[in-house]
Amino acid sequence: MAYPDGGDAWLDESTPFDTSGARAETSRPVVEMEGMVRALDPRTVAWSILRGGPFVGPATFQDGAIARLRAGTERVPADGSNWISPVHVEDYAEAIALTTHSPTAAGSVLHITDGPVRNGDYLDQLAERLGVPHPPRDPDAARPRSCRCSNRAAREGLDWRPTHGIWPERTESVESTRS
Repeated sequence: MAYPDGGDAWLDESTPFDTSGARAETSRPVVEMEGMVRALDPRTVAWSILRGGPFVGPATFQDGAIARLRAGTERVPADGSNWISPVHVEDYAEAIALTTHSPTAAGSVLHITDGPVRNGDYLDQLAERLGVPHPPRDPDAARPRSCRCSNRAAREGLDWRPTHGIWPERTESVESTRS
């Protein structure tokens, strides 16, 4: 949430946060929290910072997108070309467990995300999986920030791999219909 619009560029853990006035309300707490954590000696307090993308899976923002797609009210802002870097909640939990038990993770900052996908493509593919029409583009809407985050450091440093994927399980889709 604290990164600047990255366009099509890859963002890694060294990408500076957007501290502009327009983004201060969102970025300042992240900058301050990470600063406090980084001030601790990782040999004394074995800290790690895991930066997760938008969570998908049960009871996440994905449920709202599914409901809006089924209702035909979902709209893709602008042309949908902005990147999102989601992660399944269970993959994020597994990364936390790996980090907690890894002797080499202390002092690390890691992106915990699945592969990035363009927002419009994500919503189109989600609609296809649900068997509903693709959501229309809203060319008058502002284009959301683009965050194409790399998870290479987590893959290499933790030997972590996302295994749950970003798409709802068939049972999740069926349960959302019943709700």
